[in-house]
Amino acid sequence: MSLDNNSTAPDFRSLGINTIALDIVEYYARGAGFGTAELALSSLSFATAHSHEMLPGVLTTLSFTSMYFLIRRRSPSRTSTSSSVRVPLLGTLILYLSTGTYMAALVWNQSSSNRIVTRATSGLFSPSYDGRAGIATFQDAVLAQSWMLTIAAVLNFVVGDAIVWWRAAVIWQHKAVSCVGALLTALTLVRI
Repeated sequence: MSLDNNSTAPDFRSLGINTIALDIVEYYARGAGFGTAELALSSLSFATAHSHEMLPGVLTTLSFTSMYFLIRRRSPSRTSTSSSVRVPLLGTLILYLSTGTYMAALVWNQSSSNRIVTRATSGLFSPSYDGRAGIATFQDAVLAQSWMLTIAAVLNFVVGDAIVWWRAAVIWQHKAVSCVGALLTALTLVRI
C-alpha cells in the first residue's frame, strides 16, 4: 500500500531506501541540468568533437590566430613598437589561460558531483551507506573550485577592461583618458 492510498504510487519506505543517499541524489539532480549545460557550452570554446575528431573551439581558434598575427607582426622585417605587440599578446595569453583555468574548475566540479552522486546511487539500498565523508570531501573540493572560478573571472574582467582602456589610450592619446581609464579599471574590482 502506498502512502497516499493510491495503488499506483510505490511506497519507497517499504523498499528500504537509504534516505541519506536519496537526499544526495535528489539534491544534485536539481542542478545537474544547469551544470551540464554550462560545461557543454564552455567546452565549445576550447574544442569541438566532430566525426570522432577534436577540432579547436571558437576561443582557441581566435586566440591562437590573434597570437599568430601578433608574433608575425613583431618579426624583424616589420617595424612595430614593442608595446603595440607585447600588450595585446600578453593580454590574449592571460585571457586564454584564465579562461582555461575557469574551464578546468568547471570540469573538476562536474566530476566531483558525478562521483558523489554515483556513490550515493550505489548506496540507495544499502543501510550502511553514510555519505557524510563524501560530502565533506566534496565541500573541500568545492572551496578550491570556487577560488579557481573567482580568480579566473576577476582576472578576465580586469584584463579585458585594461585592454579596452589601453586601446582607448592609444587611439585618443589624451591624459584624461589615461587617468579615467585607470580609475575605471580599478572600479572593475568593486563591481565584481
